Amino acid sequence: LRTPLTALRLRLENLQARASSADADELEAAIDETVRLGALVNDLLQLARADQSHVVEDTDLAAVTAGRVDMWVAVADAKDVRLELSGADQPVLVAAVPGALEQILDNVLDNAINATPSGSLVTISVERGTAQHVLRISDQGPGLSDEDKAHAVGRFWRGTTGGSGTGLGLAIASALATASGGDLTLGDASGHGLAVTLSLRPADSS
Repeated sequence: LRTPLTALRLRLENLQARASSADADELEAAIDETVRLGALVNDLLQLARADQSHVVEDTDLAAVTAGRVDMWVAVADAKDVRLELSGADQPVLVAAVPGALEQILDNVLDNAINATPSGSLVTISVERGTAQHVLRISDQGPGLSDEDKAHAVGRFWRGTTGGSGTGLGLAIASALATASGGDLTLGDASGHGLAVTLSLRPADSS
């Protein structure tokens, strides 16, 4: 599906370059739709991979978290949202599917930054435990009702506000957490907002 979608987008962009102003606007809407479909294809591919059986490996939760937070700072700055990371100054080894932590962090940070009002804060904490290590991401957005929390990790759930997402971000994150032998839960952030908690077993107990 990726190849024909890419070809379609290129054809539309070539037509747009030669079109009148009115037609160019119509073509822009069609191009936007190919971008949305491309994102959906990528998300479905991630979800299909997460549903397969995987072998876990030792992964430094702290290092991966610090790296992904650093990558998302520019996006947060553009929305006037501050990212605050704690607990990532020492290695925290967990058992995880290769690449899973990066995908989980990208999906959850994207949601958190978009949900958080301008001038507010998203907190990211890495917490070392005995039976499990925890990554917690909390935003200062409107949060979710208990009913919506139960549905939010389902596939294609987009809530009442709609938006341009595919509704698969949290479903992918949850599936990757499960594939890694952990779990992903949604709760209320301190004050208001949503807290997403990823729990994984320590690498030395895998």
